[in-house]
Amino acid sequence: MRVDAHARAARRGGTPGALTLSFGWLAMLALPGTAYMCQGQELGLDEVFAIPAGMRQDPAFITTKGERVGRDGCRVPMPWNNDSESLGFNSGDKTWLPQPDSWKKLTVAAQDGDSASMLALAREALKLRKTLSALGG
Repeated sequence: MRVDAHARAARRGGTPGALTLSFGWLAMLALPGTAYMCQGQELGLDEVFAIPAGMRQDPAFITTKGERVGRDGCRVPMPWNNDSESLGFNSGDKTWLPQPDSWKKLTVAAQDGDSASMLALAREALKLRKTLSALGG
């Protein structure tokens, strides 16, 4: 089961917010069967819509001459820390798609050890799922 309510799913519109996303995760993880999260869901990252046309690389964007934005907004490199402009994704200062400034407070390093963070929720939910035999644990 997928939690497509998450903003990083390629779509247009607003973001569901952290509370909605956390309910979606918990509902998905409470069901038996295979569960998965896409890159960034465990950090509460939103899809990035503010990507300049000249930086977009998705074939859907290119072949439709911008009529469809494609999935570039879901492919923005994950933020690991605040040690560089690339938010720790690589050793340089740039990534192939721009990371929004709002992600600086959502890096893995910023959330690691914060018991109220989305990352902590994801870790605890997965740990609980593993311990419950009814859910495949």
